[in-house]
Amino acid sequence: MKPIESQRLIQVRGNLTQEEFANRIGLNRVNISNIENGTQALSIKTARLIKEQFGVSLDWLYGYTEENPISYHAISTSDERDQTIEVLTRSLESCEKDKQFLQSLLEKLSK
Repeated sequence: MKPIESQRLIQVRGNLTQEEFANRIGLNRVNISNIENGTQALSIKTARLIKEQFGVSLDWLYGYTEENPISYHAISTSDERDQTIEVLTRSLESCEKDKQFLQSLLEKLSK
């Protein structure tokens, strides 16, 4: 069975060819093929590129959650725009909580 990140990568790629997908994130097709086949691990660097380019959460990409709270699609109506703003706002709030938690850990470790 393929690792969850391989399965999720295939989902994110959708109808794009491996070549098109790789070009969008600055990798080569062989890397994408290897990740999809499970012969190469999905690095944090590559995962972040996918997150930035395709709007998926890292938690979802690595299989820590079934829900992908971040989703990118073309915005065509004001309702979609409002929903997108709401999702992005929640994502930023989550990042801020993570940042505060990590800062407190660093402070404890530094003592």
